[in-house]
Amino acid sequence: MATLNHTLSSGIGGGSRQWIEKLARWGYAAKGFVYVLIGILAVMAAVGRGGSNNASKDGAAQMIFDQPFGKFLAVLVVIGILGFVVWRFVQAFKSKSLGNSQNEILMNRARYALSGVIYLTFAITLIRMIQGSGGGGNGKQQFIAKVLEMDLGPLLVALAGIGVMIAGVFQWVRAYKEEYMKKLSFSGLASGMRDNVRKIGKLGYAARGIVWLLVGFFLLQAGLQSDPSEAQGQGGAFQTIEQWGGSWVLLIVALGVVAYGVFMFFKSRYYQVQSEF
Repeated sequence: MATLNHTLSSGIGGGSRQWIEKLARWGYAAKGFVYVLIGILAVMAAVGRGGSNNASKDGAAQMIFDQPFGKFLAVLVVIGILGFVVWRFVQAFKSKSLGNSQNEILMNRARYALSGVIYLTFAITLIRMIQGSGGGGNGKQQFIAKVLEMDLGPLLVALAGIGVMIAGVFQWVRAYKEEYMKKLSFSGLASGMRDNVRKIGKLGYAARGIVWLLVGFFLLQAGLQSDPSEAQGQGGAFQTIEQWGGSWVLLIVALGVVAYGVFMFFKSRYYQVQSEF
């Protein structure tokens, strides 16, 4: 196992480093843009100008296409998201900052690889919309329905839900410990602005944790009940927040999601990408 980890984490050439850094920065910016759109959709729902179930990646994709020159904008977002996908797989298999123990390294490899797969599916959704063949629709629920048909399908879906819920809790831990500030180099940025970035990140990660916790709960329910319709995704999470806490709570969480997107813009600019390989 140690030999495998050494092989996977072996160095990357200088020319490749520069391209990977560019892809990572474009990727963080594109991710931030998508999260800002998701947050805006949730804010609009909170003030009565849309449905909270539309506040999702698919909703953000549709919002992009509804803008002037939407198809051109979508192409730019696809390029950025694909850059983020490449960066996630570089982190999964080439990063030198995966942890100290074998379990921690394996867990982080899996986390980065899974993130890459998730954003790859979103990029594919955008590409299909650019081609005019429709968006994601209920594709996620159709996939979960196929998994549930397997012998161990309900168990796998339930475990996936628990995993997402744990990831949501870790978002809160990162917010509390301010771990998101690691590897950010604020050279040339005023100290007051740095403090604002810290606050934006804290709000963003806390809000993201709430959404992930609910998404994981929906997956868990889908597994326990063998019912794919229980898997609601981000839109369902915002809808549930509105039902449980009302429009003001939804507005606070929505603004938090916008804050997370804004923090990704800062991460695109100030993250020390090359420190990872």
